[in-house]
Amino acid sequence: MGFAVLLSAQSAAPPTTAIDERLYATYEADYLLNLQQQHPVLLQRLNYYLDHAWYITTYPAEKKMGNLPTVRIADPRTVNILELERDQNIRRDLHRQVIYQIENSDQILVYHSAQRFTADFNQFRPTGKK
Repeated sequence: MGFAVLLSAQSAAPPTTAIDERLYATYEADYLLNLQQQHPVLLQRLNYYLDHAWYITTYPAEKKMGNLPTVRIADPRTVNILELERDQNIRRDLHRQVIYQIENSDQILVYHSAQRFTADFNQFRPTGKK
C-alpha cells in the first residue's frame, strides 16, 4: 500500500523546466538552478523570451529607414537577445514595438511590446488547468 502511494506522489510532481543553454551567457548557474526549483514560471518566461520577444525581418526597400537606432548582429540566425541587451544596451518598450536597424544590412530587429510579449507568453504557457 505504501508503495502505491509513493508512486502516485511521484507521478503527480510537475515536470522540471529545462534551462535553455543560452541563459548561461547572461545568468549565473546558481541563479538559474534556483529559478528551476523555486520559480519555474520565471524560467519558462526567460526561455520563451529568447525566441519570442523579437524577430528579424528585411526592411521594405520602398520605405526610408530614417534615424533608427542600430544594433550589431554578426549572424541573425544565432541571436541571443539577452546578450544583445546586456552588451549593446538595447531595450523594448512596455506599450509599443521598438525597431533597431541591423548595422550594414537592410534588416531590422523588431521587439514586441512588453505587453504583447506577456500576452503571448500567457497563451503559450501551460497552466496545469484542464
